[in-house]
Formats: sequence, structure tokens, C-alpha cells
Amino acid sequence: MSLLPLEAGSGDCRSIESVELRQSLNPLIWVSPEDASHRVKLDLACKNAGPVTITSPDFYGSPALARALPNPSLDNVVVISWNTYLGRGDLADLVSRLGHGEFTAGRRVESFVLLLQEVYRSQILKFARDRKLHAVYAPTRKRDGDDEDRGAAIVSTLRPDSVLVVELPFEKQRRIALGASFEGGEPIWHLRLVNTHFDTNVGLLRGGPSAARRRQARALQQVLTAWPPPLVVAGDLNTWWGDDEPAVKELRRAFPDAEPLRARETWRGPLWTGNKLDYVFAKGTVRPVPVQRLDSRFGSDHWPLLAVVPLR
Repeated sequence: MSLLPLEAGSGDCRSIESVELRQSLNPLIWVSPEDASHRVKLDLACKNAGPVTITSPDFYGSPALARALPNPSLDNVVVISWNTYLGRGDLADLVSRLGHGEFTAGRRVESFVLLLQEVYRSQILKFARDRKLHAVYAPTRKRDGDDEDRGAAIVSTLRPDSVLVVELPFEKQRRIALGASFEGGEPIWHLRLVNTHFDTNVGLLRGGPSAARRRQARALQQVLTAWPPPLVVAGDLNTWWGDDEPAVKELRRAFPDAEPLRARETWRGPLWTGNKLDYVFAKGTVRPVPVQRLDSRFGSDHWPLLAVVPLR
């Protein structure tokens, strides 16, 4: 994997929409496979998608003020990972119920981070703007017939200090991992979060789908060795063999500090088919990270996963 520069205003998925926002953060890091055959396919998909977008809430009419405000002192932060099924999931309902403490034994949640897969650009940026949340959006691709690109997003009450985008090895479609680091409080706390989405079925010529996801897991793990803990990795791994998949086993060995999810399914498809596709992993947290599946899919075909990450 190799580093690539991010440019302002070049128009494709490796550009940044706002120079002002780019300068307000620490370095934004873009990592891509070194293999030329992967890069050619990734380049083609990238040309059809728009830029990485980073937004801050407009507090009192001043985005600059919003970016300057420190993150609060926290004992823990609630992290939700969710595949919204091409934007069909009801984010507003989920966030409302989260804020009222429905998933945390009645304790209201004021600080949270959403790691979202399969969201559309305009939809997620409007959602963040309307609710005065910070957002990082990175497109994966734009398909023929779609009006806009779709991809991954990190939406949060907390201000990110740096952003990482990892283009995973190309298997069937362009896939990415999107990361953000956060710090705040007094004494200072640190946390890095990574939102990822692995490939689905792949032809048998390269070892089949399990081998493809293992390659993507290993590439991501390699990049994250340079990102110090505490670190949480979560997302839709499309692991059709569940806990037995090599990708899951290797990520769990590398990031062993999240409690295994007890639910047998995190996705349900037609005719009551279902599987365990979504995971949360952690490394370097002060205590093991509890993970639960929420009680509703909120209009998606995936259940959201909720993790409470201890910071002290």
C-alpha cells in the first residue's frame, strides 16, 4: 500500500471539496494499493465519483468557530456501525432514540459517532447539516443510472482531527475504509475509528470470496499498524461464513479488545435468509468494548451495531 496526495478541486474521488476545511485539519492521508493492476481499476471507478467532503456544524453562523471548539471531556463514546442499505435506513429515528437513551439503559447519549456504509452524498451531508453534526464523506463509486455517488461516512457530535482513506485491493468493486481520529477533554483522551466495507461474492479464479475478503482485511491491517491505539474497526465485512471466515479471524487477532457479538445475524434478506456480516473490533482500549445489536433494522436490511468505547 502506498500514500497518494489529496488535491483540492480536481473533481474526482481523490480530491477534497473545500480547501478551507482541508487546512483546518491535520494531514488527510490517502492510501492505495501499489499493484498497478489494482490501481488501473480503482482509477476508473474514481473518475466517476466526486470528492471527499468534510463538514463542520455552523455554530452561530461561524463554521470556523465550530472547528475551533474542543471536544468535551468524556469517559466513553458510543459508536454505531450500520449499513443503511443504499440510504433506506431511517437515520433520524435511530439518532432520536439513541439520544433518548433507549439503547443505553435510559442514559441519554450526548456524544456519539456513526460509522455508516452505503449512504448517498447529498442525503448524508444534509442529515449532518440539519442536526449540526460533523461529517466526513468519502465516495466509493457512482454506478450507471445513479444520480450521484455513494460511499461511506463518519457522522459525529465530535470534531475529527485527521482523516484516513484507504482504497482496498480491487476484487469485484471499488471498496474503501474511512478513518478519523478524535481527541479532547482534560485530561486528554484519544480515539481512532475506522469504517470499512469489504467485497461480496468474487469469482473462483482468485481463491473465491473468502480469499478476497482476507486480502482486503490484511491490506487494512497493514495500513493500521501505523495508526496508534486506542483504535476501533467496524463495518460490513460481507462475511458469508460468519465467524469462521479468515478475514474475521485475522482482524479479531489483530484487534482483540472488543467483546464478540452474540447475535447470530446482522443482516436479513429475502425469504428470511440471514447471516452475520457486520463486526466491531478494537485494540488498545482501557477495557474490553461491549458490542450489541440493536432491536430494529430501522428500514435497512442490516441491524445497527452499538459499541460503548471506554476512554478512561
